[in-house]
Amino acid sequence: MVNKYNNNYLTNVIVRIDFSDELQIHDKLPSDLTKSILKFFPIPEPKKLVGRTIKISPEKKVEMEGDDLVKTEWNYYGQNRNKRLVLDPSFLSITYKKYESFEQLKSEFIEIIAKLYDVFGEDINTSRLGLRYINEISLDETNPLDWDKYLNKNLLSAFSFPKDKSSISRIFNKIILNYGDEILHFNYGMHNPDYPAPIKKKLFVLDYDAYHEGYQEFDELEYYLKSCHEIIENIFEESITDALRGVMNDGRL
Repeated sequence: MVNKYNNNYLTNVIVRIDFSDELQIHDKLPSDLTKSILKFFPIPEPKKLVGRTIKISPEKKVEMEGDDLVKTEWNYYGQNRNKRLVLDPSFLSITYKKYESFEQLKSEFIEIIAKLYDVFGEDINTSRLGLRYINEISLDETNPLDWDKYLNKNLLSAFSFPKDKSSISRIFNKIILNYGDEILHFNYGMHNPDYPAPIKKKLFVLDYDAYHEGYQEFDELEYYLKSCHEIIENIFEESITDALRGVMNDGRL
């Protein structure tokens, strides 16, 4: 997950900021904002989204109101499509399929958000800033349920409960941790891509989703982003053993 490892098991890294009031984005983005986005995400693919307002009456009758609502979701991709930026009137997110470093993520995100603030100014009211790291640890070993060597044993207690281990089809757990300013949702276990068949593949998920809720000034965003990253990094290190660290460093600690 961090720069000290030569390899990682990250499949998705996501940074996202939500707005309590929708931005007044119409058919074309301001040129200065577009230029900032294209610097890191040179492939634009905007999408038209269609929806209608749903009204539920006191009698629980569902009705569709008004004409079809059409808005543009602005999608931009990196050169090799390994990263994607989405700008919607209610949020901005960046997803990395190939993660290089937190410094790269922070640099790209902050530079684009800075331009967003330049363009929309006081119209931006943030409601949430989130950072998520999804690790899928896949190992080519014969016993798919034996993780004692690689993971903190406290994460594996549910594995010892069923008498017939061969019947286990999925084991997934969730811990929510409150750090005051930030909340962490930690999902972990064997989701099993072959579910509901019994587990055959040695694939363990460590999914860390940290966020700060509430209004934030632009000058506070980098602080909370770093704080979320530090929380995730610390819990990740608590989740793994030196054996897995060695695997991620090509056999060297």
